[in-house]
Amino acid sequence: MSRTITGNNGRIALAGGDNPVTVVATAVVNGNVYGIGGYTDYSWSITNAGLVQSNGDGISLGTGGLISNQASGSIVGSTGVYIYHSYNFDRGTVINAGGITGTGVWGVQFHAEGGVVSNLSTGTISNGVYISGGGLVSNAVGGIITGSGNLEAVDLRSGAATVTNAGAILGPGAAFDGIKFETGGSLANQVTGTISGGKRGIISYGAMTVTNAGTISGAASYGAE
Repeated sequence: MSRTITGNNGRIALAGGDNPVTVVATAVVNGNVYGIGGYTDYSWSITNAGLVQSNGDGISLGTGGLISNQASGSIVGSTGVYIYHSYNFDRGTVINAGGITGTGVWGVQFHAEGGVVSNLSTGTISNGVYISGGGLVSNAVGGIITGSGNLEAVDLRSGAATVTNAGAILGPGAAFDGIKFETGGSLANQVTGTISGGKRGIISYGAMTVTNAGTISGAASYGAE
């Protein structure tokens, strides 16, 4: 079974027979509380080429899965993409070639046991990435991940995490960092990579391995601490 979303739509609550889901380029989903929500026990697969927006979560998944946001795709919400309780299934993956925006909280948030975010060369994630339980973030050449005045660009908590950056990871808030590793991990910043923070470029509270061939800077403190 599968579901293809076309035309103009309000909030869409997914059912098991809807998996996988495709939102075509001309489609608009404008929902209250969430745009698209999957809460039953499935590992969801959602491909978005259109506009999904909400005053709450743009896309909200309760059991993990794959969200692939195409170059023409836009996901907008107070939290753009919210994945939680995914420990019973796969940890969840977000692949972004378009735009994901958090207007109030995070652009992408995994409130679960880890997750994977792959921001491709045409991808922009606004208001940052938050992953609880460790995880992996990769940002390609041309890719942009930005925080806000109140959030890091990338915040990695409760587990060792891995970041590979060849694009731009920017934390503009004066009291915030480009990347925060709560329990350590590894960072590879490639020659084209830029990481900056209003406070520090990166901060780690656990053991870290850092390989840097690009630029890491902090406006008010160290580049790396």
